[in-house]
Amino acid sequence: AEVFVGNDLDSGLAAAFGVSQPGILVISGTGSVVIGRNAKDETARAGGWGHLLGDHGSGYWIALTGLRAAIREYDRRGRAPSRILRRLCLNNPDQLVDWIQQAGKEEIASLAGEFIDDDAGLMLQAASFLAQDCHAVAGKLGLERPHVALAGGVLKNHRKLGILVINRIRTMLPGSKVTVLHCDTAEGA
Repeated sequence: AEVFVGNDLDSGLAAAFGVSQPGILVISGTGSVVIGRNAKDETARAGGWGHLLGDHGSGYWIALTGLRAAIREYDRRGRAPSRILRRLCLNNPDQLVDWIQQAGKEEIASLAGEFIDDDAGLMLQAASFLAQDCHAVAGKLGLERPHVALAGGVLKNHRKLGILVINRIRTMLPGSKVTVLHCDTAEGA
């Protein structure tokens, strides 16, 4: 048997475009990354630097940005982020400090849905980051009108954000075919 050792990005590309077809995969889940491949089998990526250095447009980034904005709102106007407090079973904003210091990145990312649909600016910013990374990967690979697939829980579960990402990519890369990947990226393995 022929064996290929790779990583989750390799399996994601295979799920979206088969073993050798060119295209760009935009993933936004707990983290985010954009990876592409051209007809020469060259690959390039943008993002995927982890939650401390980047992953802009990811669930973690959206949730953390939303939490920071909620705390600013509390400091300036006295409006407690009651929906977040209820979700986390906390009584007051001061308890968020202990919670965030103990929470893992997946726990933080799981709050993204609390902010995505209610904050159009945050949603637009996340979509812009993902589209800009897609445009950068297309440039690195010389792809003018690439097939682009969207994957990851954030893009699959938040339709409005997915539509924004699609529209931003089509604006930056006119003529591109942009679709949502309907299988799990692990299927590419």
